Amino acid sequence: MNDDLDLWGDRVAKPGKPLEAVPSGRKSRRSPAPASEQVQARQRILDAAQLLFALQGFDATSTKRIAQEAGVPQGLVFYYFANKEKILEDLVSERSFLPEMERILRMAPQVQPKEALHELGRRFLAVVTRREAIARILVRESPNHPQVAQRWHQMRESAIDIIGNYLKGAVDLGHLHTAQPDTIARIFLYNLIFAALIDEAVDAEQYLGDVVQTMLEGIVE
Repeated sequence: MNDDLDLWGDRVAKPGKPLEAVPSGRKSRRSPAPASEQVQARQRILDAAQLLFALQGFDATSTKRIAQEAGVPQGLVFYYFANKEKILEDLVSERSFLPEMERILRMAPQVQPKEALHELGRRFLAVVTRREAIARILVRESPNHPQVAQRWHQMRESAIDIIGNYLKGAVDLGHLHTAQPDTIARIFLYNLIFAALIDEAVDAEQYLGDVVQTMLEGIVE
């Protein structure tokens, strides 16, 4: 039997197509699963893919392994997703933390820049920590998958835009003196991404404080 196909009762799941009846001259012994069960099965597949992609990467994860982790027949994976690339695409699209990130960053506290940047940094780190698996998938898979790269780019640029707008407001109020708030915002965010996802030896909270202090005080008298 083709590895991409699997029997499910009297039906066969074919890549990218609904389960099709197998001509047998008799009625199927199993009726279609209720809609709620179908949603749960699809979510289990996405949960399994998220875990495995984050732990071992997209290329090292087979659809068979995803099905095993999800506790479903392999053919059911192809009932919901045309191929493994579609699983990845739907995963980063449906489980994006962009809305959550935008919401918390837009609520910049009305305090001095040092305290505000500390708080914005903490909020960003908190979101990445809660959604670490998706964040790691975005970082790891973006070089090889355009749809992931686009999503990751969108999230970075949105965060930079929000932080940059806060810095521009601080400049207008006379709290900061910088001609390049967008560049400062980019440096700030990239350092947070580094601390949260790349260098596990770094104490993210301490690093955040050092970054903010360096940005505001500079390195030259």
